[in-house]
Amino acid sequence: MVQRIDLTGEVFQILRDRNLMIDKTQESVDDQSSWKETKQWMLQDWADVPPQWADDDDEDDDEDDDDDDDQPHGRGYPILGPIQPILDDRETEGSFRFPTDEEIGVQLIEKSIKEQGTDALAWYRPFHMDPQEKWGITILDRGIWYIARYLAKKMYFEPPYTEDEIMHCRDIAKDFLYHHEMFHFKVELAATVMEMNKWTIIYARYWSPQTRGEWFDSPSAILGALPNAPLEEALANSYARDKVISEYSDLVESKVVRSAINQFMKTQPDGYKHASKVTGKHTKWKRGVSELINKLLNEDEIHFSPEKILATHVLFDGIQGKEDWIEERYEGIVPCRILDTGFAQGRFARSGKNFDFGIWCVSKDFSTEFKQYNGAEKRKFQILCALFKRCTNGQGLKSKDGYLQFCTEHGASAKYLGTSEWETDFHYFRFFGKQYRVYHETASSGEEVLLSTHYGGDKTLQKQLIRALEKTTPRPVNIVKHEINCNNQSD
Repeated sequence: MVQRIDLTGEVFQILRDRNLMIDKTQESVDDQSSWKETKQWMLQDWADVPPQWADDDDEDDDEDDDDDDDQPHGRGYPILGPIQPILDDRETEGSFRFPTDEEIGVQLIEKSIKEQGTDALAWYRPFHMDPQEKWGITILDRGIWYIARYLAKKMYFEPPYTEDEIMHCRDIAKDFLYHHEMFHFKVELAATVMEMNKWTIIYARYWSPQTRGEWFDSPSAILGALPNAPLEEALANSYARDKVISEYSDLVESKVVRSAINQFMKTQPDGYKHASKVTGKHTKWKRGVSELINKLLNEDEIHFSPEKILATHVLFDGIQGKEDWIEERYEGIVPCRILDTGFAQGRFARSGKNFDFGIWCVSKDFSTEFKQYNGAEKRKFQILCALFKRCTNGQGLKSKDGYLQFCTEHGASAKYLGTSEWETDFHYFRFFGKQYRVYHETASSGEEVLLSTHYGGDKTLQKQLIRALEKTTPRPVNIVKHEINCNNQSD
């Protein structure tokens, strides 16, 4: 197993001290327009968003320099809250709906997608670039809603769509954009692992336009040597789609979602729309990633090196290289934000905000199972998160009396499990008419963690889950979303 890098200030300082950072004075190659549009804007000191989303109407540049400060990156996988009914001018109760063409600015969105693909709607800023504190994933709120509308038209009958159908498509769209950008992170991580072993420039050279040699936007053999068809984008789209599909056990439903995403990818430019060339059978994926590693190292197929072995572990481990330790270790670390552009007079802003789990961090299992909650159940759970924090005075399970008060106030039975000290056992409570069970604990690191949830009436599943939790040491296996004040937010 390859050594895992702690993405802290120490590693970032090593990159700076050894001159491994991207040179912000570099010039782009004139004919590499796809890179110029999707990446080069990050090299500008003042730029925090791509040009098409910059606010050109504000004249006071000094005040605008920190416009993103009220939308900071939070660590971990983004989990969105329940959608909200939209109250239009002539309505008194509101209704669930998608944004209209005019509200979302569909002409600009579609023009941007045609030119820049998925990265028009979300982007990854590398930590090999100054300022390093701004590294991470940004997902455009309009991007989520645009893809969600597109998916709904392919997956369901004609509108009006139900609340749960809208929320389902919104979450698929968010996940697709998130996993696409996580693949870009994986590429930078693979380069960093190799740099820590070789102490030579890898990522900055690959990221910078080259007139000779291999780099991000150089022609790809597996894609047919098309000009301006970046291999990394084909792999990122393939990775994102397969990550979304992996959560479906129902084959019919997974085929419907796969088909809808495939049709969306076909609207994108070369590279992005060629995900099918690097997906499907395991061999296609491995060939694509092998070529990508060669581009990172600017080496040919024949040459083999320790650096390639390291990069292979980063990008290949697990089934088809898509279920691996990268997700387990780093999904809770990579900063991510949903960028609120204020479209539609803010009508959809609340529907694009991250779910507030109070003092609970979220495990991988819980985040997956939480997607099965409908809108009413999510709204109820939001109330419980605030109640848990208030009753326990922010101490969680460490406050036994507060936890019992929490259980009493929301009217559901609860129980702690196991025989060790009370503070280290995992517990469960029931909610929404006792239909659901929620398992949680205080982790050894001190975080209050949501472990799992399921429909409460399934006694067999309950026994299986309890046995599995009792045997899992340490728990939780993976935290994908950290509460803002938890121990792991201070790095």
